[in-house]
Amino acid sequence: MKMKKILIAAALFIADANVAAVAADNVTEINQDEFVSKIYDYRTDSVAKSMALPAVVDFWAPWCAPCLRLAPIIDELAEKYAGKVNFYKMNIDDNQQLARDLGISSIPLVVLFPNDGTPIKGMMGVQPKDFIEGMINESLLHQK
Repeated sequence: MKMKKILIAAALFIADANVAAVAADNVTEINQDEFVSKIYDYRTDSVAKSMALPAVVDFWAPWCAPCLRLAPIIDELAEKYAGKVNFYKMNIDDNQQLARDLGISSIPLVVLFPNDGTPIKGMMGVQPKDFIEGMINESLLHQK
């Protein structure tokens, strides 16, 4: 009986991981160079000219428990806003210079980047999906 419970738990875990992997397809992992060229050149304080859609960037690290709790929320929103807003994740452990340059001292940090203006510091920590969605609608899509 105990082995059956273990197998069921393992199957559920694998199914959850597969669902997360599918949802994460709408979130692109980026590095410092891609951030500067595709989203925002912080050195010249300018949004990338090629940015057709507004962007949401989730600054995170794999050891950060709150970051891992926020990830499924970001994945859900990325799926919901596909074609309207681009979603990105940046691992600050792999991009330490950019994190220093931007003064990122706490994660998770979600920053909103309108495609026609300056970045909007979004939110630190894990926030409810409704709160993040409201920020996206008001700040990026100009909907109330």
